[in-house]
Amino acid sequence: MPECDVEYPAEVAPGEGAAILLQGYLPSSETFRLANYWPLGVSPGPLFPEEFSTYKTYDGVEYDVQCFVPGAEVVIEKVECPGDFVNPQDENHVKSCIKPCPVNAYTDDEYTIMWLLYVIVGMIGFVLNAFMVLTWTMAGKKVAKAVPLQLKCCTGIGLLFGVVETIPVMVLHYDLPCTCETEECIGSSAMCAVNRSGAYLLLGILINLSTLTYSLYSAISGGNSSTRKEARKKNLYRIANFIPLVLMIIAYIFDSDDYANDDNGVLNLARHAFNCSMRFPNMLVEWLLLWIHFVWSATLIIGFTLVSWWKIVGMQRKMNSTSSSSDKRMASSRRRLLKIAMLTSCCLLLNMMATIILSSTLDEWSRSTDLNLSCELFETKFTRKFENYGFDEAEERAVCSLETMKTVETEADTDCTHSCLWEPAFETGFLICSTVDNDFDELINDPVMFENLWSCDCPCSSYVQVEKPSVAFMTLSYLAQSLVVTIVGINMSFTEDNLKVWKGIIRKKQMFGLKPSQTAPDSGTVVGSSVSNSP
Repeated sequence: MPECDVEYPAEVAPGEGAAILLQGYLPSSETFRLANYWPLGVSPGPLFPEEFSTYKTYDGVEYDVQCFVPGAEVVIEKVECPGDFVNPQDENHVKSCIKPCPVNAYTDDEYTIMWLLYVIVGMIGFVLNAFMVLTWTMAGKKVAKAVPLQLKCCTGIGLLFGVVETIPVMVLHYDLPCTCETEECIGSSAMCAVNRSGAYLLLGILINLSTLTYSLYSAISGGNSSTRKEARKKNLYRIANFIPLVLMIIAYIFDSDDYANDDNGVLNLARHAFNCSMRFPNMLVEWLLLWIHFVWSATLIIGFTLVSWWKIVGMQRKMNSTSSSSDKRMASSRRRLLKIAMLTSCCLLLNMMATIILSSTLDEWSRSTDLNLSCELFETKFTRKFENYGFDEAEERAVCSLETMKTVETEADTDCTHSCLWEPAFETGFLICSTVDNDFDELINDPVMFENLWSCDCPCSSYVQVEKPSVAFMTLSYLAQSLVVTIVGINMSFTEDNLKVWKGIIRKKQMFGLKPSQTAPDSGTVVGSSVSNSP
């Protein structure tokens, strides 16, 4: 009985042919092949190989295919990944090469610039919001109570945004979305899950400002009793915080990490850079649970702001030199609040548009890089899937020039003197080129001239164009988010009334050593907004 690794027919002893057939070994050769039993491309070597079989592709490239032994540990050699792709950490991963974390859409320097701008502006907003809260606290309850509820809520949400978004991004950097160096663990940490709420905190600011602009519009327009106004203010305040909270809870329910099967799977991977975002399964759910609410709330802000501004301008024209200073200060305060609302809505709309544009470009980038990776690793000129690159049988095209072709085809591989062509009327399995100057139709119709046609190949860059997403749009998206939490603080922190509070505290502490709680200004002054009995 022959050994398992005996080569056929060289090492088979005479008279053992029957035993070989009984063992199930059916030889393969160029003239005789039983394809049902012997796989196409597997070389006829050992009877029952113990380590590997040799597989030869159509274009002559040989691969050693490791044998599977039940119960034995399988050692798979790692592929050297091209570009910025990396080997997966999971040894049973179906792919040989995957994207790193964060994804390689931008360079480390570009990511660092985005991160610095995002963190610096966000921390400025956090400090200003903290300053506002501290000022209201030091000014006393009566003064703080006169500040519009929505304005206080925006400041509080700005502080919360700093705690769950800005500070974690600053401290953890790439470790926030990435718990390992590959895409396998993108967005898997508990801190990343909390960080996903950032978009809904910004939505909460926007909806609060939309109710604030409505309240200002109602106050300027007049009508309704003060009792009804107070009741309406409280209802609007509840609605402004209830809507984003409910939407955020629903978004967490729909959050999906099924990157392989979700329509948004590729996009969800690409969006995680140094912070985390909600992983919606498709764009319809994303629009219904997020973007549509940015649109309607920003539209309300812009509408009420324009109408209110027009009415304030009309009121100012009627004011003369005898108008009281309180009336003038009231009008100035309302203009400031309207400016805050308008700037915030513009920033968030800008962020929304930049994010949506980036979503499509990131999705296309991710798909094209995966296609380029497949081209580099798993395809040859005779096994290329041309339909994946948009080639069809109705269109001829020149794929690459002779000079470009020679970067992948050595002189021994081809004698072509012209470009590498896709000629579906002649051949759809590979590209062809010519060694003579004759017309192509003449070559394929003449049996003699036909011999001057050769198979050829082009670099993968000729099949798929990988376009890098815009660095400017990505930076703009992050910058717009962080600017939102600074607008209230920048416009309100250093008003005359706020500065009076701190000047009085410092002066009286120096002179009399009084406690800060004893230095509150008169109750008629509204610190930060300068609006008495604000709408």
